[in-house]
Amino acid sequence: MTKEQIIYIKEGKNDWCCRIDIKEPSSKGWRMKVTIEELEEGLAELEMEKEKPCPDL
Repeated sequence: MTKEQIIYIKEGKNDWCCRIDIKEPSSKGWRMKVTIEELEEGLAELEMEKEKPCPDL
């Protein structure tokens, strides 16, 4: 049995989508598998955009 959960990270006009696969193994408890590399890349880009001066709208 495999469940899929989607977490949306919203930062300003950019929407980051991080897919988390939740699997229930034969052993007790839940096992979560996350693509940390992709999440870190997205957060790194957000940090770079935060450092930029905000344009006047």
